[in-house]
Amino acid sequence: MKIGILTYHLSHNFGAYLQAYALTMRLREEFPQDRIELINFNMLAAEKYYKKVIWSENRFRTMKYNKMRYKAFEKAQTMLPVGEDELHSNSIEEFSAMVKGKYDIIIAGSDEIWRLTGSRGFPNPYWLPGELGCVKMSYAASSRSNFNALDDERKEQLKKLLNDFDYIGVRDTSTYESVKKTVSDKEKVHMNCDPTLAYQFNFGRERGKTVLQERFGIDPKKQTIGIMATDATVVKTLRSELGEGYNYVSLFQKHKGTCSCADLTPFEWVDVVSALDFFVTSFFHGMCFAVNTGIPFAGLEKNKVDKEKSKAADFLGRAGLDERYVPGDFAKLTSMIKKEIGTTIDYEPFVSNLRNEFKGFAQTVEAVREGMK
Repeated sequence: MKIGILTYHLSHNFGAYLQAYALTMRLREEFPQDRIELINFNMLAAEKYYKKVIWSENRFRTMKYNKMRYKAFEKAQTMLPVGEDELHSNSIEEFSAMVKGKYDIIIAGSDEIWRLTGSRGFPNPYWLPGELGCVKMSYAASSRSNFNALDDERKEQLKKLLNDFDYIGVRDTSTYESVKKTVSDKEKVHMNCDPTLAYQFNFGRERGKTVLQERFGIDPKKQTIGIMATDATVVKTLRSELGEGYNYVSLFQKHKGTCSCADLTPFEWVDVVSALDFFVTSFFHGMCFAVNTGIPFAGLEKNKVDKEKSKAADFLGRAGLDERYVPGDFAKLTSMIKKEIGTTIDYEPFVSNLRNEFKGFAQTVEAVREGMK
């Protein structure tokens, strides 16, 4: 059997890269006899966006850093488990011609592939429109968009697209509720954990410590606080409240007053996260890898969003880690750092139920395999 996975594997984002890798490799572990690969497709609209980031306003001082990060991701993406065919296009018709009849199953997801706003628009190939000659499934897809914001014609289009899936796996409660209200067969809608929780990464703390010292230039005598946040206020507040007795390192965007390294590969990033003494992150996958590596962390918000639409609040709530959700509460954040920095935490009791969500999906894939014999 041949399975293709359609996701944002070419995004210049550690989480997007690692979730794509994780889902592919986890399925290869589960079904070693099958051919499983990422469909090597990307929308031109997305590529234009990432190029624009380099030259965007208010980032002139970080232009060199952004260029280095861009090149690092371009290099890393050549190492992903992708298929032989490659397409860069905004056209649904061209995508359909590329994949039609070539896969037994196409899995859309993981990540926020069903977002209705943004550069990719709606509809787009990530909804798997049309007759593709395969079983259509999604795994840990996310939207968090307001389906009711669509006009009546596009609401019907959305309903038709979702009803065409044989299995719909979503990553968050908001998407789950929206999709379940939309589809006719509500039994085919399921919750899935993010694939980065289902796959065991081979992270190395000692490798991470080496990178922190040799490429970030940290002081090995100080404890290290990792920061993955878009709001520069986070850095300013932490430095003001905690003082200069710590290393402050930026793990995605460059922030004044921190050590930063633009050319990390995604796997080096995982090593570095595992070597931190505390992690402050507003990124969903930053929280996932804090859990994976057992380091103390606090979850913030990247954008202004209602709690019921928050990826961070949903993930931490479902895992029973609500106390780690501290958006805007700097007093609680600094208190957590002082109390927990340098400790190791076993998160398995909290996330074991989430990890088990992969099993139901794998059983569905197995049932499809058996039905094709």
